[in-house]
Amino acid sequence: MNTEAGSRIQAIDYSRFGALAAELAQLDRFAYAAVGKNSSIPVMGLGPPNAPLCIMGRDPGRAEIAAGAPFMGPSGRVLRRMLTAQPTPHSTDDESAGNESARCHRPPTALFWLNTVPYKPIANRAWPLAVQRLFQPLIRDIMLLQWHGNCVITLGNQAFHWFGIGQPSGQQARMDTYWSGDRRYLDPLRILVANTQTQRWLTLYPLPHPSPANAVWRERFPALLQRHLDALASDQQARP
Repeated sequence: MNTEAGSRIQAIDYSRFGALAAELAQLDRFAYAAVGKNSSIPVMGLGPPNAPLCIMGRDPGRAEIAAGAPFMGPSGRVLRRMLTAQPTPHSTDDESAGNESARCHRPPTALFWLNTVPYKPIANRAWPLAVQRLFQPLIRDIMLLQWHGNCVITLGNQAFHWFGIGQPSGQQARMDTYWSGDRRYLDPLRILVANTQTQRWLTLYPLPHPSPANAVWRERFPALLQRHLDALASDQQARP
């Protein structure tokens, strides 16, 4: 099995998504019809294959359906602004002029966007695990065959636990131990992701979902995101 991300992008059969979507009882077909969209077409996002960072979310909402792109709702727009912000929020004028090391690292300019299930559920209720399992091989193939990076920011519980689907029991136990600890939003976790053609070690940087409903973590989200961006930038600078 190839263990390296190849330079050639392999095509994905998107008709397989539509075939699965046709069988989903919880698919919010009214939301698609309301904005003149085909409910069989997945909202993917994606991005450049050489993007150093992937953003992994749960599923699209009404705003994403209308835009045809992920992370376009209120929480998604906040995240996009934070990821693409040009000023470094903790720098002063003096630091900007002469002390580069004192500035917060900026996010990568190119990002790869994915969701665990690329369809909107009714009432935005999380898709059940059975549906996540249904789409997991397709999303996994996109991650491994159309993206060459190895760092993933996961947003919320479902996005993190998606990486445990189909994993050996030892890997699942390691993920459970990590998640039950008090540093799950502070420290990264390396995990092996594989399909029948290739496998790759990915570094996960879990974050809580920045939804307004997640009041416990919403105020801490910017600092947690910045911590991960700093760690990513330091790691890239350390590489030869």
